[in-house]
Amino acid sequence: MIQDILRAIIQRIFRDKILMGLVIIGVLAVFMTGKDGTTEHGKKLDAGEEELNMANAPGAPGQNGGQNGSQNQSQKQGQNQNQAKNQDQSLASKKQPLSPGHAADFVTWWIGNAFQYEPGEASKAHEEAFGWMTEEARRAFEVEFWNEGMAQGIERGDVVAAFHPYAVQAHAVNPDGSVVVIMSATMVTQLRGGQEVNKNLHTDFLVTQNQEGHLRIAAVYNHPEPQVPAYQAPPMYQQAVRQRAVY
Repeated sequence: MIQDILRAIIQRIFRDKILMGLVIIGVLAVFMTGKDGTTEHGKKLDAGEEELNMANAPGAPGQNGGQNGSQNQSQKQGQNQNQAKNQDQSLASKKQPLSPGHAADFVTWWIGNAFQYEPGEASKAHEEAFGWMTEEARRAFEVEFWNEGMAQGIERGDVVAAFHPYAVQAHAVNPDGSVVVIMSATMVTQLRGGQEVNKNLHTDFLVTQNQEGHLRIAAVYNHPEPQVPAYQAPPMYQQAVRQRAVY
């Protein structure tokens, strides 16, 4: 009985092509499905999800790569900053040395304020000039040309002074690059109701240049004015006078 039923079913399947195709597909599906009930496509999907989970896990190679990338970027930025600093230092080291002509021009410009003796302008002009000097040079300058009595006398009008430079020239270049500039000038001062006092000035100014290229007066030395000795007659003239007196 059962055999007759199976025979009838098989004959029906072979006669009906659609039904036979469905049976074949079902058989193939059984063989393609593994023992765990998953297909090859499902395995590929599971493998892709697993790789994605591993990539997102803490300490995964991808995340370490990102951290390393950030560190590399920070290192590159630090290297760029160091390169910029090195370039600035190289530019500073390659700055043009102070030339004698430049130093002389600087002193010529600077004395316009340093030897300003007009009432109402002298104090401000001297402060501007002092801004281009070292402290040591300023003290030396004040002793020679702008002491307290001179400053107060000019401001009150008790002292009149006139300054006339006639030569400013570079004299020597030192091994450290500083330049000695000599100024020659005449200076006339007069107290109220007094006589004029004329002085010939011969002053040395030491000009230096810092790393930024700015110039400064680093030292001031005023040569004392030579004293004219009292006139003495030549010995032969004195002897002739004595002989004439005898005769």
